[in-house]
Amino acid sequence: MALLKSKNKISRWKVALLLLLARAAWAQSSEIDVLNKAIEDYNDGRNQRAAIGFYQIEETAAVEDNRYKAEYYLAQALNKLGLGFSSFFYYGQVIKAGPTHPYYYKAVEGAVAVTEQYRDEVLGPNVLNKAYNDQFGRLPPEVLAKINYYIALLGYRGGKYDEAEQFLRGVPPESSAYPQARYLIGLLQQRKAQELAVKTFRNILDIEGSRYRDLENLKELTHLAHTPICSTTIRAGRWASCTAFTRRTSPTSSRPSRKISLPSSTPSIACIPRSAK
Repeated sequence: MALLKSKNKISRWKVALLLLLARAAWAQSSEIDVLNKAIEDYNDGRNQRAAIGFYQIEETAAVEDNRYKAEYYLAQALNKLGLGFSSFFYYGQVIKAGPTHPYYYKAVEGAVAVTEQYRDEVLGPNVLNKAYNDQFGRLPPEVLAKINYYIALLGYRGGKYDEAEQFLRGVPPESSAYPQARYLIGLLQQRKAQELAVKTFRNILDIEGSRYRDLENLKELTHLAHTPICSTTIRAGRWASCTAFTRRTSPTSSRPSRKISLPSSTPSIACIPRSAK
């Protein structure tokens, strides 16, 4: 009798275990079905439905790889829906997880794209600055160059001029952020080498190319930036470069310029080492 009871207990334990395993298998099957349907919706441009599916998996996934994928593609879908800052939140979650996340580098690229798209000079740059590490050297050169510019901009506005100058060296002429980087270098040079700053601003006017963002507006802004420098250099007797510069930067059109933010504040690009804090 005791042996029979013991066998019954073992049988019930086995049944419970089998039911548990079956339930887990069903849940996993259901999970992967939802994920696959969300991916299908995403690929077919049904981004709202895709976002709902990805969110469901991101919140409830039992399989970590499924959650990783849903997290990244939820950010992508939200961005395509025009919800840039919501998408940035999920990119930020992936970035926060670190380089072990399988979508880490893609999320960094996505975060930079949203930052560019929404002209964000605060939230995005701060997140990227906090996350900056040696692994960023594996990013595409253009993405890394833009990150270097944004971190330099933060440094300039925060009074960390040496760090700003260091990161600006990581923005080569091939980058679409190059004119903005040169402008920021000119502002830094104003502090200690005003004649050199005039030359830097003047060289911005020689930059041409459709790949550069807001180039024409930046040139108009450059005209404003040079004026106080020239008054100083003229008083010092070094007026030739300033008069030439003024002729080149005089407005040629009365059209209003679009608003552009003032920093009030090599093909292979190396990741910039951070100074010890």
